[in-house]
Amino acid sequence: SGPDTLRLRSIASSSAILEGAGVEVRMDKLLLFVLACYAAWFVFAQSELPLWSNARDWLCVKSPTFSKLVHCPMCSGFWCSLAVTIGFSWPVQPTIAGITQVFLNGLAGAAAVFLIETLVVRLERL
Repeated sequence: SGPDTLRLRSIASSSAILEGAGVEVRMDKLLLFVLACYAAWFVFAQSELPLWSNARDWLCVKSPTFSKLVHCPMCSGFWCSLAVTIGFSWPVQPTIAGITQVFLNGLAGAAAVFLIETLVVRLERL
């Protein structure tokens, strides 16, 4: 394995590092991020809180685009994940790298929301 090879190596402090890329991923922070993204999406898209659900339902009737956004876990998961990312990393660095990281976290959060919601729906069918 050469220096360009990316290998995932576990570290005793419950973190992992992608060798060769210099990227550290702490599993506890990753779990917190994934759960926060799913919770934000759940409140946004499925919460039955009276004030929010009435406003969301009214907006869905008035705007077909908003309705599609709410009913698509990938779409609304992306925007909720962007909000969570900005909340975790405020202030966001106004650089290409900083903005790219926010965007990539939004994509990762959307994928996590989609996977968790798919699992929840399948478990509910059992």
